[in-house]
Formats: sequence, structure tokens, C-alpha cells
Amino acid sequence: MPKLPKAVWILVLAMAINTTGSSFLWPFNTLYIHEYLGESMTKAGMALFVNSALAIVGNYLGGKAFDRLGGKKTLVISVIGLVMSSVGLLLFHQTYIGYVAMLGLIGFVGGMVFPTIYAMTGVIWPEGGRRAFNAIYVAQNVGVALGTAVSGQIAAFSIQYIFIANLVLYIVFAIILFVGLSWIQAPARMHAAHDEIETTRTPLSRGSARTMLLVSIGYALLWFVYVQWQGTFAVHTKSLGVTISEYSILWTINGALIVFAQPLLTPILRWFGDDLKRQLMTGTGIFLLSYLIVPFAGGFKMFLVAMIILT
Repeated sequence: MPKLPKAVWILVLAMAINTTGSSFLWPFNTLYIHEYLGESMTKAGMALFVNSALAIVGNYLGGKAFDRLGGKKTLVISVIGLVMSSVGLLLFHQTYIGYVAMLGLIGFVGGMVFPTIYAMTGVIWPEGGRRAFNAIYVAQNVGVALGTAVSGQIAAFSIQYIFIANLVLYIVFAIILFVGLSWIQAPARMHAAHDEIETTRTPLSRGSARTMLLVSIGYALLWFVYVQWQGTFAVHTKSLGVTISEYSILWTINGALIVFAQPLLTPILRWFGDDLKRQLMTGTGIFLLSYLIVPFAGGFKMFLVAMIILT
């Protein structure tokens, strides 16, 4: 396997730090709104909806900005916005309105970051193919594992400190990007590679567009189920006596398995070969199997089993 270019390593490191910072926050959104702000689960759900809806808008605008402004300018805009909105969350998280407003802003600017980093990775290392995007995906889960492992202990001590940790990590994320990319990446090469992709881009056929639509709908439905772990399950597990530290361990296991189980998956994926359809169907079946366990889980151990199967 070819080695990752240095510029890709910068993006991998930045993504790991970014998701570490966000992992101080998202596992506890529902718990904080419901348990500490005293709001209903309906209002907690609305807060998550605002965050996700604005993240979708950010995803779209981030992609458009990448095409028009380039990756570096888009990242500068989105990362500055991410740090500023995190400062706002630290200042205004004591009220529901303030929390929802800042959480929405974080969703929006954070949503701009993800497509930009993925697109930049593809431009920097086009010959990397799926390996380039897999490296970023693994980096995300390194951040999930690290962030949730530490944030659970911090939240158990004082949940207020997770907002400080979130801000600090976003500042580190910004520093890595601003310093690292300007040091390693040659703008002319980036621009040339981007132009090359633009000139070779061809319209999707009707069949390909239909396939992408179906895969996207299926992925959205699976994600609808998956995010219950971050939302309703957080409060549900607490009502069953699962501590905040134990809940965060579930996510640490999730991230760590994705990272360290990669070598174990290699021979399995080799068996599937290029049959991605069969791979998707098999993975989806295993994924859904975990939700047959959740309704009967009465404590931490059964939730752990379900999370391992899901992951």
C-alpha cells in the first residue's frame, strides 16, 4: 500500500483532533439538556434536530464553497466559525435558547468542514482511491475513541468542563490546519489538481444517479436508527443505572474497534472482492442485529454487547 502523502497526514491528524473535540460534546447533548437544563426530551430532540439540519446545510455549502473558493479558503472560513461558535457555547450554554443557538452554529460550520477535508484529500492524493477516504474515516474514529474515553471521566467530575475541553480541541484543530497546510501544501499544485478534476468530470447516467439515490436513502434510514444511541439511548441508559462514564465507554469501544479491527476486516473484505452490494447487505444485516438486543438490555453489559455487534 502506498504511503500517505504528508499533506494527507496533516488532514488525518486535523480530522482526529476535530472529532476528538466534538466527541467531548455530542454524547452528552441530550443528557445535558434533559438532566441539567431540566428541559423535556422533546426539546432535547429539537436541539439535536437544529444541529443536524444546519449541519446538512453546512455540508452542501461546504461542497459549493470548495468548488468556488478552493479547499484552503473554505477551511479557513469554517474553522474560524467553528472556534467562534464553540466560544459562544461556552458562554451561553446555561440557557436552553443559548445552547440550541450555539449548537446549531457548531453543526453548520462543522458541517462545512467535513466535505472540504474529504474533497481536499481526494485532490491531494487522487491515486489513493478509497484508501484516502478510509484514512480520514479511521481518523474520525480515533477522535471518537479518544474524545469519549476522556470526556466521560470529565463529565462524571463536572459536565461543565466538557465545554472548555471542546473549545481547546477546536483551537488545536485550527492551529494544525493553519500551520500545517501552509507549510506542506503547495497551492499551485492543489489548484492544478482541482482544475484537472473539473475538466474530467462527466455527468452521471440515469442509472448511476438512481443507484446513488437509493444508497443515500438507505444510508439515511440506517443513520436515523444509529443516532438514537446519541439521543434517546443516552437518557434511557442513565435511567437503567448506567453511569456517564460507562456510557462514554460504549463510544470509546465503538471508535477503538473501528480503528483496531481494520486488520481483522482485511481478509473478510478480500473475500467480498469487488462485490460492494453483497458487502453492504451483509454489513447492514449485522448492524440491524444489534437492535434486537437493545430492547432487552437492562444494564451496561448488554448495551456493550449491542455496541460491539453494531460497530
